[in-house]
Parts: sequence; C-alpha cells; structure tokens
Amino acid sequence: RRHGGLLMTRMKGFLRVMRSSCRCSLMIVAIVGCSRGPRLNEVKGTVTIGGTPQKNVAVQFNPVTGGRSADARTNAEGKFVLRYAPGLNGAIVGMHRVRVWAGGERDEDGYVSAEKQLFKGEFEVKPGPNVIDIAIP
Repeated sequence: RRHGGLLMTRMKGFLRVMRSSCRCSLMIVAIVGCSRGPRLNEVKGTVTIGGTPQKNVAVQFNPVTGGRSADARTNAEGKFVLRYAPGLNGAIVGMHRVRVWAGGERDEDGYVSAEKQLFKGEFEVKPGPNVIDIAIP
C-alpha cells in the first residue's frame, strides 16, 4: 500500500510536468509558426532587347523600402520566374529597383565573365500573380 501511494504521487508529478511541457511546446510552435516571413507574390516575365528574347541574363528585383531581393536567370526563350529564396518563388509587394545584366557566369576553367548592365529601372509588384515583361530598346 505504501508503495502504491508513492507511485501515484510520482505519476501525478510526472503528468503535471508533461502537461507543462506540452503547453510550452505548443506556445513555441504557435510563436515560431506565425513568423513565416513576408507574403510573396508570383513574378514572371520575359526579357527582350529590340524584340529578341534574351537567354541566360540575370534579373534582380530590390524592394525600394528595403528587404531581401528576388532574382532569376532567363531561359532560352528569355522567360524568368523570380526566386526569393531556395524553394520560395516570388517577390514582396511594392516598388522595386530592377536590374538586368549579362555575364557573371563561370566558364569551364572557373573564370567569371564580366558583367554588362542591360537595364536599370523600377517596377511595381502587386498583390497576386504578376507578369512583368522587360523590353529593352
């Protein structure tokens, strides 16, 4: 009997600790889970020079109000999809300073080619999907 009472007391103490731990864990998950970062909006488009799609050029959107930039490289058809971070496509809402350049790639010997700026301007990323074509004369 005596051991049974001691066991029950220890069990109640254990359960109390477990409930407190679960509450703390849920609070941490709620706090961390709510801080997902900025809401991203899809941004895709095409880069052309004189109407000709430009392949393998870099595109970068920098928020005017500050924050992380989004970037991309165009494909063979001159199309791009902005990437905010690995596995996260899009850009934050607002005005962006936009830069497009060629070069900056490594060749087979490991040398990086010189960058040549092709465009510098501003575009607005709006809520929802965005198609922003960059036509360079």
